[in-house]
Amino acid sequence: MTLMREALQKGLFSQTNNEGDCFVIEACRAGEQRYKPGKSCILSYHLQILNTKTKSVQEQIIYARLCKPGEGFSEFERASRKELFALKGVRPLVYLPDVEMVVWSFPNDRKLTHLPKMLDLPFLYDLLPRRLTSLGLHQSKYLRQIKADIIHYLPERSCMIRYELELENRKSGEVVPVAVFGKIYPDESGGEVYCIMGQLSGQMEGLKIAKPLGYDPELRALWQSEIPGRPFKQEEIALPDCGKVMAQMAVTVAAFHRTRLSSQRQFRLEDMKALLKETDDTTKKTCPQLTDRIGFLVHSLLIRSETIGCASLPITPIHGDLKIGNMLIHEDKVGLIDMDCVCLGDPLYDIGSFIANFYHNGILIGSDESKMRALVEAFCRVYSEQVEWEVSQERLHWHIAAAFIYEIARRSIRQWNVKRMEHLNQYLDLSERYCFHRQEK
Repeated sequence: MTLMREALQKGLFSQTNNEGDCFVIEACRAGEQRYKPGKSCILSYHLQILNTKTKSVQEQIIYARLCKPGEGFSEFERASRKELFALKGVRPLVYLPDVEMVVWSFPNDRKLTHLPKMLDLPFLYDLLPRRLTSLGLHQSKYLRQIKADIIHYLPERSCMIRYELELENRKSGEVVPVAVFGKIYPDESGGEVYCIMGQLSGQMEGLKIAKPLGYDPELRALWQSEIPGRPFKQEEIALPDCGKVMAQMAVTVAAFHRTRLSSQRQFRLEDMKALLKETDDTTKKTCPQLTDRIGFLVHSLLIRSETIGCASLPITPIHGDLKIGNMLIHEDKVGLIDMDCVCLGDPLYDIGSFIANFYHNGILIGSDESKMRALVEAFCRVYSEQVEWEVSQERLHWHIAAAFIYEIARRSIRQWNVKRMEHLNQYLDLSERYCFHRQEK
């Protein structure tokens, strides 16, 4: 990280007339990492930059594309031809030849081209009253203040921003605080998410999912309401009341699966099999020491996929990214966030994904495996009681085993997350246990 900080220090700050001499990167922390062997590698960093003249410290997000030898400057030239948002003291785009990287300074993004407008307050003061009429932003209300906070940023994929608004009644002078979320996409997929959320929000009672407020095709931005609650954190897996929370989660997931959805988006068994094969191929290129083990598991899962009773499975809305961080806890209810991957498919895909993610997070904090297993079994019991269809244990175990491969192992390898990589064999042990129905130790 020291070498990266030195490279960024040299590249991000202009030295013309000593303008850049007063900026020093005090801290450099790695963020998002996405690696597709032979295709691309994207890295993000969170910087703390000290102004030595004013003694002030500013936060700056940057992300980089690691290019193949000799291709970095061409990538830089292509990016330079696009309109860039100027930043005070920090170059919006740089090429680092020593490491063959092209670096963008937030809010500049190669694909999220409208991101700067989502943070342009004068532009938003004009936009929001005209676009978000569902919030009561009409002639009787005056938008007196906007505060924007970045909630989640995935370079080239999406950025979620929370806006704290103050609405003043023109007649009474009463001021009402309102929070809304805006999420920007690189394409028109946000419009489809908006339609899906519109169908589902009317079927989910209480706090289950956010209400869609509008889609802006010009900005490629989806606007949605805030739902109260806090994300479930991995440390809570070890708490005594985790069983109660797991039961609430099962009720919410079952309610989600019982909704109706009209959509062309589907996630099928063939798609899961393709991801298993992709994991096998990626392992051969990047983790040869695991090639035999993962290859055998993938082969076994592909064979077993032919006998897991798919003919009788129900097709329901599935969340598609059912991890513990997408669960919001509020009193005795659980809400779901992030509807980007919602489609139609086998509901046990969601359950398998959730259980693999639950184990993964528990393993990272050193939680006892037998306790986690008891929590998982309790979740499955409550879920089974909440749905009208019979939950096949054979099919459920297949989905859990497969999720450990194409979600947990695959993402660990693609992100090259050192902490996750340390536990790969433990994830594979669990996959084997569910795949072959082995008795727990």
